[in-house]
This record gives sequence, C-alpha cells and structure tokens, in this order.
Amino acid sequence: MGRKGLRSSRKEMDLFFGDRFETYTVEQISEQCPVERVLVPPDKVSWSIPWPEYNPPTHSDGCLDIMPWADPDISEKRFKPKWNEFDNGLDRRSYEKGKEIKYAVVDGLPINPKGRTGLRGRGSLCYWGPNHSAEVILTRWKKGGKKRRHAMNPVTKLPILECLVFLGPNADAQWHLPTCYVNYDGPPSRIFKSLFNGLIEDFNLDDDTRRAFNDFYHEQKEVYKGYVDDIRNTDNAWMESNSVNFHDVSGWNTYKMKLYNKDQKTCKWMDIHETEKVFPPHRFLLERVSKIHCLNANVFDSD
Repeated sequence: MGRKGLRSSRKEMDLFFGDRFETYTVEQISEQCPVERVLVPPDKVSWSIPWPEYNPPTHSDGCLDIMPWADPDISEKRFKPKWNEFDNGLDRRSYEKGKEIKYAVVDGLPINPKGRTGLRGRGSLCYWGPNHSAEVILTRWKKGGKKRRHAMNPVTKLPILECLVFLGPNADAQWHLPTCYVNYDGPPSRIFKSLFNGLIEDFNLDDDTRRAFNDFYHEQKEVYKGYVDDIRNTDNAWMESNSVNFHDVSGWNTYKMKLYNKDQKTCKWMDIHETEKVFPPHRFLLERVSKIHCLNANVFDSD
C-alpha cells in the first residue's frame, strides 16, 4: 500500500495486526507522541532477534498524572500491579485469537508481546501493559425500493451489508466504529447499550419491537479478541480489541432508530465495502465481519 508524496516526518512501517502484517504509513512524531520513535525494520520487530544497538527514547504523557483512572508512573512505590492477572477489577491479561497469553515482564515493565515499537514508556495510553477496547459492530442488510428488498452489490451480485459508523474525534476525516475502553470487566451487551444510547435519539418502537430489540442486544458474535496495531502502542503499553458484532437479521429494529444527525456528517449507516475512509484497524474488523456473514472478501476496495 505504498503512498507517494509523504512528508519527511512519516515512514512506511510493517506493523503487526492480529494474524497478519500490514504496512501502514505512520507518523514518527504525532499528537499522540511528540517524541521521535526509532524506526524498527520488519526483520528487527521480534524480541527474539538480537539488536544490541536498540535504544529507543522513553515517553509517558504527563497529562496522565492528573487522570484518576489511569495508572500512576511505573516508578511510584505505591504502584504494585499484578501483571497477567485480573487486578482488582482491572484486566491486565493479554489475548491472541481469543485465547489468553502471557507477556514478559522485565525489570518491572510489561513487554509488548508483538515486538519492538521504537518507543519505551506508556506513551499516551492509560495503562501499562494491555489497554483493552471494545468495538461494537452493528450490522444489517441494506434494503431499497418501495418493497424494502435486499439491495445487491452490482459487482459481486451479493447482498450489501451495512454497518453503523461515526466520524472520529480527530480531524482526520476517518470513520470509526463505536469504541470504548473496557479494562474493567463487563458484558458486551451492557457495553453495546452504553455506546448506542448516546447515538440514538429516539427508538420510537412499539412494545413488540421493543421486546425484540432487547433480545437483539444479546445476540452477539465475537469478531476478534487480541492485539491490534495502533499508533499509540509502545514497548510497554499496547492496545487490544474485544470486538463483537450485533446483526439485525430482519433490519426492522435498526430501521426504526433515529440517529442524532440529519445530514450523515457525524454518524451514518455505511456499506461495509466502502471502507477507504475507515480507520485502518477498524477496516480489518469489518473484513472479518464480512466473512462471518459469508460475503466475498473481494467486495472491499483496495488502496
């Protein structure tokens, strides 16, 4: 996915995401990290590869010190985390393909299980070690025409799957899936309700549909659970995703939803294959959802 005309502050880097490698254009200096990272060649990512010259800078965002929910600095004597455990309500366990794995701890610091990132410390992440997020992927089959029949992709001749997305907080014009931190344990159905109550203005449902919609909350499929590539990842702190898919089979429940925005500029239903402006890690999740619903992977646009 090479790109032309990159600024000198950007580099093409091979970064691990899930069960494959992707090449993303990342900024060595960004709003998330004002310190320049060491550029890690693909053949030096793994900790198993000797690299005695590796000496990246250390950075932990100072603003985290005033956030009561964030971990304190690793050097504080009162901070005694239980690595690789469920630590007083905080999940410090790590996962790969849905299964728990153990990450190394060296000199009191958790070590990124996927290798070197070019930066030590916590960066801008709230927690040392794994930082868990939940991505909720709400889908339905697109319908059109007066009879509300399934809309078909003209290229693949397959039904079109829609997902609910919203514009990210930064001025990057990228669409994101509804996401929240979930280091504190909780069922996906409760996370789903919490996220979408903020996006939905008025359900406008009759009693029968309301009951059906409540059942719909509990019909989830796990999409992915494990390490994700994120520009904020460091050698000692990293993002992990626990993403679930809630699919409205009939489409009846979600078609009664009334979203906040009328112009689709902040939140909208998007054809799942129109992902060129989707946050790259979330694009990966949408590809997995497409496979869950037996859609051809070729429906996705290529960069």
